[in-house]
Amino acid sequence: MKPSMDYLRDVRSVAVIGASERSPYAAMAVRNLVAYGFAGEILPVHRAGGTLLEHKVYRDIESLPVDPDLAVIGVSPDRAIEAVEQLASRGCRRVVLIADGYDERADDVGAARTDELRRVCEKHQVELVGPNGIGIAAFADGTVLICEPIPAGVRPGHVSIVSHSGALISGMLDGFVTEHVGVNVVVSVGNGVVTGLLDWLEWMVNDPATTTVACYAEGIDDLARFRGIAERAATRGVLVVLLAVGRHALARDIALSHTASIATDHSLLEALCADTGVALVPDIETMVTVCHLHDRGFATGSAAGRGPVVITASGGAATLSADLAGDAGLTLPDLSDGSRTLLAEFVSASGYVGNPMDLTASAGLDEESRLKLYDALLGDEKVTGGLYVFGVTFPDDADFRAMHRSMMTVLARATERTGRHVIITGVADQEVTAWMDRLVRHNPRLGLVLSLRRSADALAILQRRTRHARSDPASLAEYGHRVDHRDWITEPAAKALLASCGLSVPPGIQLRRVDDLGDLPGDGPYAVKGVVRDALHKARLGLVRLGAADVAGVRAACEAIRRSATEHGLDERFEGFLVEEMVSGFEVMVSVRWAKGVPFLTLALGGTLVEALRTSASIPLPMHAASWDSLLDRSGLRQIVEALPAGGAESLRRVCELIGRQATEGSLSRFGTVELNPVIIGEDGQAQIVDAVLL
Repeated sequence: MKPSMDYLRDVRSVAVIGASERSPYAAMAVRNLVAYGFAGEILPVHRAGGTLLEHKVYRDIESLPVDPDLAVIGVSPDRAIEAVEQLASRGCRRVVLIADGYDERADDVGAARTDELRRVCEKHQVELVGPNGIGIAAFADGTVLICEPIPAGVRPGHVSIVSHSGALISGMLDGFVTEHVGVNVVVSVGNGVVTGLLDWLEWMVNDPATTTVACYAEGIDDLARFRGIAERAATRGVLVVLLAVGRHALARDIALSHTASIATDHSLLEALCADTGVALVPDIETMVTVCHLHDRGFATGSAAGRGPVVITASGGAATLSADLAGDAGLTLPDLSDGSRTLLAEFVSASGYVGNPMDLTASAGLDEESRLKLYDALLGDEKVTGGLYVFGVTFPDDADFRAMHRSMMTVLARATERTGRHVIITGVADQEVTAWMDRLVRHNPRLGLVLSLRRSADALAILQRRTRHARSDPASLAEYGHRVDHRDWITEPAAKALLASCGLSVPPGIQLRRVDDLGDLPGDGPYAVKGVVRDALHKARLGLVRLGAADVAGVRAACEAIRRSATEHGLDERFEGFLVEEMVSGFEVMVSVRWAKGVPFLTLALGGTLVEALRTSASIPLPMHAASWDSLLDRSGLRQIVEALPAGGAESLRRVCELIGRQATEGSLSRFGTVELNPVIIGEDGQAQIVDAVLL
């Protein structure tokens, strides 16, 4: 069930079921409502009655004086379902359940409770959040129903949070308070029995008050839906910042499939993020900072030659900034000639004119000159914003810090004059003084991030997040939803089908028996393979022999393969031999596999190296203008592919494009997996399919 778009709007009364001093979680919801100034009625319910934070506690739901618009249930799972039904009888269908004891128990009791909870919610059309979460919040209205301690001072803004985890919410909010970022809506989905993570992610993407979504996910089961939501976000200009944990491999229901081994859940999710412009982050700290920078206008995309200007006042800070930018993959633009000329005028001989710049010994500049310099740097056509690296402690109100206060104040004026944002950071985490805190709070285009490394990492993520993104949403309606299956066709049949699609395969012949051997194709040497039903990787079973020079050699190879088949108990599945002219050259693997509703194409080093080196990348299909660059850049194969013989890169690209098209809408579309390994690029630059698995 998708939550209604007015779920957190027009909330005039809130019931908190189970609220008492002896029930800390439910009581915390009341405390947070009071602390954040909720203007509506707060209706605690507990069978003991009494008062809680000066609010009357009602003994049961029936005795509530009004029908609540929204309710939090903080009672045991054995009593929770009854509470849901009682609330529904009062017309309350927006309910948050924080209790645990459901599916996360991983036993029959938890499963039965979950089924009953889902049934009751469906019966009464209750839009449930939870169970096993910590609540929801809408900070603009003070509707802060979070059932754990959260930091004071969370201000309303445009960043929304959706999370599987409840325990991490407080830490996220603390990070946003520290970096002066306003928060719109928070939803801890827990188990997501009725409304889940993707339901709320979609809600936030469509919410007019949300411009950035911080999403903590412990698994995304429907990649097709996630893809659609991400593309909707890109269309609306909403940045989704995703922290996906639990990097488990996909269920490997295809035995010995290389694709299933290297194209894991996380690698496919990473491919979708690259394709749709989602910012994928490694930890909570980086998530907070990426949201912060986007909120302050640092969504720079990948426009060639553009990026932040780094301003420092020491050679050490400039060098460190350059190294950390390099580590993060952050491109710093070359400044225009006008900016460099002005810098040379103001920077002493011991400084450095460039980006990062070293303004050593420029402390003597008067405010007018400094403002002129900052205006020019931030107004440079190649600059998207600034990173101001402060090498000493942040200034306070002491008289001897007047010079540093002046530098910061002029910087704030320059941000207003140019309309560009600047992030201030120290070279190491340091105490934020009251003066510095006031400066940032009162200047909306100034931000503060305590870690220089995190600043560089976050800027790099924002800079490259659209580098490989498609410009228009993918059209997948005609593909339907595919799953891997185990229908199998022989390698000769697979190659005949590939050849009919316009792909090149080595010349060969198929034999039923060794005695059927006659003339051989081509000049040799030859590869000889056993044709055995459901044997995907034949070399491991002794069913492949390479280097046969002539008829005698081929005959000997066939006899050896037949013996191996018998030794492995494969006689009943044995269907003959395939004899092909051997092909030499550079080996890659190209495959298409459907996973969780989305077709992915994977490119990797081929042959026996595919799993050993793990040099691979995947892209969601259909391919688009940036897909090829995405494969080469993210797999690390660009230099290798570009060093192939003349025409080799183009030939390999054609194979990828053709397989991607045929496996989604052509004659290969009935297969859940199409794996070509290896594809060999010969000295003539042509690609040939040496082995193929179609499932």
